[in-house]
Amino acid sequence: YNYFPNEKELPGFRSASIKYFEAMEDLAQRIAVLMIKSLGLETSVTDGMDGTENDLLSMLKEEHSSVLRMNHYPPRCENTDAEEAATKGGEKLEYFGFHPHTDSGWLTILQQDPECLTHQVFRPGSDEKWMTVRPAPQSFTILTGDMSMLWSNKSFISAWTRVLTDPVKHRYSTQFCYNPGYKTMISPCKPLTDADGAKYDSCAYGYFRAVKAAGDLADLGVEINVRDYEVGSDSEHPEKQKRFLQNADLTEPFNVQNYRKWIQSNEKDTTLFHYK
Repeated sequence: YNYFPNEKELPGFRSASIKYFEAMEDLAQRIAVLMIKSLGLETSVTDGMDGTENDLLSMLKEEHSSVLRMNHYPPRCENTDAEEAATKGGEKLEYFGFHPHTDSGWLTILQQDPECLTHQVFRPGSDEKWMTVRPAPQSFTILTGDMSMLWSNKSFISAWTRVLTDPVKHRYSTQFCYNPGYKTMISPCKPLTDADGAKYDSCAYGYFRAVKAAGDLADLGVEINVRDYEVGSDSEHPEKQKRFLQNADLTEPFNVQNYRKWIQSNEKDTTLFHYK
């Protein structure tokens, strides 16, 4: 379901994009191995609370739903009235190229624009604040995602990130999101639950990604986060996930309208940013 420019109009673009995707796929797999080993685990560790011998890395490699995005953030359009109102209210008006969010998958590999420093990550703690990412030359920025946080039983933390817009500069970035397959069920890794128990219930990635997409790309009044799967949470999502899986065909391309009645909330969640 990829649409590439005509080869005559942009020679070599398709083949270069595919080669880059494959290189990022290999790099993401290697990083995933290091992440798992950093927890003192073997890479063939049991995945899931039911004791099934599912090799997480094999699932990521063979069934992943990863995407490659090439992003362009043009300079912002000034809004004099809004800036004046914000100044009078003692606030700072911020222009978002992309609102605060966490990435839904396992990890993200980001090739950043070294000339336009508008990408930020949130640092929690007593001095919590948004920090501007300053990429080193010839390097990638790696962001941990929601599924690595859930699978690791919160040993990894998914990064809250946002992109501002510059008043003058154009920003370009290439983003590879390494995601599980839509049919994959992600549960806390059993060896990581021995000390304190599982902190999360099982998550169907297809449902999680569908709701994320609906929240980002369609005004369905629904948001989702890893905290919705915390054990004891009063979130509606685990129950809605069951209905979604009974009705959704995850072999078909995601369509907001087809899935609307299974993912739409009764009440709009207007909260843009949560950190816990």
